[in-house]
Amino acid sequence: MGLHDRRTGALIATGPEVPDGVSVFRTDAAGTLAVVCGDRCAAWEPATGRTLWQQGRDELPFVPRELVGTVVYGVRKDRGASGSTTPLALDARTRQVLSPVPPGVMVAMTS
Repeated sequence: MGLHDRRTGALIATGPEVPDGVSVFRTDAAGTLAVVCGDRCAAWEPATGRTLWQQGRDELPFVPRELVGTVVYGVRKDRGASGSTTPLALDARTRQVLSPVPPGVMVAMTS
């Protein structure tokens, strides 16, 4: 993963390997924290290039919708063919679940 300056094309930072390609990229307002996803997600600090965490192949996929401060809001894709998801709020630095949302409760997301 590489982060480039749009104006000059200069490489600003390198991050975690995303072997399946990037489908979602979110940063906090200051650009100090990023969550990037292909088939699985990873969080990293663009300024240092340090990977904070990365999902393994055996984990349920997480799709981030918003990154606000150090909290990433998104949905976990549940097992099975039903296509069901579970809304979650995670600490983007540690991946700790901050707020599991009970089934049937909707979480507002913006794009």
